[in-house]
Amino acid sequence: MSGASHFGRSPTERLKSYFVTGAVFVVPAIVTVGIILFVYLSVAGYLSPVAGMIADLTGVSDTGADLLTMGLLLVSVVVIGAVLETLPYGSTAADLFHRAAEAIPGVGQVYGGFREMSETMANGEESFRDVKLVEYPSEGSYTMAFVTSDAPTYLEESVDHAEEGMMSLFLPMGPNPVMGGFVIYVARDRVHDIDIGVEEGLQAIITSGVTISEDGDEPDIGGRMQQRLEGT
Repeated sequence: MSGASHFGRSPTERLKSYFVTGAVFVVPAIVTVGIILFVYLSVAGYLSPVAGMIADLTGVSDTGADLLTMGLLLVSVVVIGAVLETLPYGSTAADLFHRAAEAIPGVGQVYGGFREMSETMANGEESFRDVKLVEYPSEGSYTMAFVTSDAPTYLEESVDHAEEGMMSLFLPMGPNPVMGGFVIYVARDRVHDIDIGVEEGLQAIITSGVTISEDGDEPDIGGRMQQRLEGT
């Protein structure tokens, strides 16, 4: 912003501009710190018995015991991951543990759901094969969706779409496309292609649709959606 344009504005306009600029800078930092603190306090609450034992054994303060406990947890996670990846039978042992946990009545469904969620978060964009547009939630409006797999044959046959086939799509909810959304099965002729990658699609969801292409010669995501729909 030039000095002339800055001083040419009224005090009210300058105040509004200062507020918006400050909010853009401060709000993401506050939200990030808040999420980190929330996760830290939640995990520390679960590990409070261990932290109490460490405090009794070492004589450190409660805060120091919490930090040591979190450090031990992180080290344990890394060690377990290294063991599972490097040992010849690591993956087999992990599969046996997963099957045993999922076989426990009342616990298996909860464990299996969180396991799938963790794997999805760990794999990131690799969990999604492609980005599509589907007409949802009403006629004339379109939602970005991620292809997860082909629909099972029994679903296609149950709705008489076995010939043209169906797709399994994940409709994410912003701003976190992993933690919330809907899984729908849609006939292939109701799904529109769009020329963006999974990473761009995730960025568009996370930023509530304000992300644009970094390539100045290419239209932004919204423009490419419009081009694709007009061509169908």
